[in-house]
Amino acid sequence: MKIFLKTFETVELHALGEAISLSVRVSENMSRFGYASITKIEQLTFHPDEKEESQKEGRKKIKMIVTLKRGADFFEKTKNLEK
Repeated sequence: MKIFLKTFETVELHALGEAISLSVRVSENMSRFGYASITKIEQLTFHPDEKEESQKEGRKKIKMIVTLKRGADFFEKTKNLEK
């Protein structure tokens, strides 16, 4: 995640199903340690297949999108990590 924040000021984490808890944990840690701040959290519900059969069955998936913005002192904090 830090590699992407070095290049881009804003990064989005997209997660489906059980990966949601992992992306939330990563986002919280990045925010807690001051590497980034959470600017937006979205939760979407959609049908994985656009077929009518799956929509009748009610099969849905949840997708979470967490948007992170690089912290003000990001480069100072990551300077010691480069070796």
